[in-house]
Amino acid sequence: MAELTQSKKPARVTRLDGRLTPPLNSNVRRHQYMSFSAEIVVRNGERGDAAGLSKVGARLFRQTYQGKMPSIDLESYVAEDFNLEQQLAELQDPNVTTLLVEKAGEIVGYAQVRQNPIPASTGLNVAIELWRIYLERSSQGLGIGKLLLSRAGEAVRSRSEDQVWLGVWERNLGAISFYEKHGFHIAGSQKFNIGAEVHNDLVMVGSAGAF
Repeated sequence: MAELTQSKKPARVTRLDGRLTPPLNSNVRRHQYMSFSAEIVVRNGERGDAAGLSKVGARLFRQTYQGKMPSIDLESYVAEDFNLEQQLAELQDPNVTTLLVEKAGEIVGYAQVRQNPIPASTGLNVAIELWRIYLERSSQGLGIGKLLLSRAGEAVRSRSEDQVWLGVWERNLGAISFYEKHGFHIAGSQKFNIGAEVHNDLVMVGSAGAF
């Protein structure tokens, strides 16, 4: 399995007005949003980000699902999947690419792409999963989610793949609509366990070059 490495080529900066600034000497892309002064940075997560990612991951998971399932099940999932050791392992896993979004130096969202085949029940051959993508509510509606999805698409293509799949809770209509607007379509479903609760996720497939 190929590990995603940082590009050695200079990266251009794209602004909301569509203009390009001179290349940067790293793969970090800075997008200046005209609606607020804070600088938005999307970068690859590193080992030293484990503690921050653990806190943000837990907070954003609660933000998404609080009140929609029993608290005991939600907290059990958070404790198991967003503890420090688990996040450190994911950041060091060559089959996982973690992208962090920072606003004014604070992590406000993240995405993870991993090498993981689509459920066989779909009858499709897709090897890469958009595993997680979360964003603070206060940062939604500003184009940051689209930016993060675009960078995730680049991560998929860096693994020499064009297609990507994801699982989204069937009751998360806002997320489903967002993915559909960016070219994803429903290809099947899968079960997703959170504590004692069994949920139904829609399996969606999209082209990494389309978003």
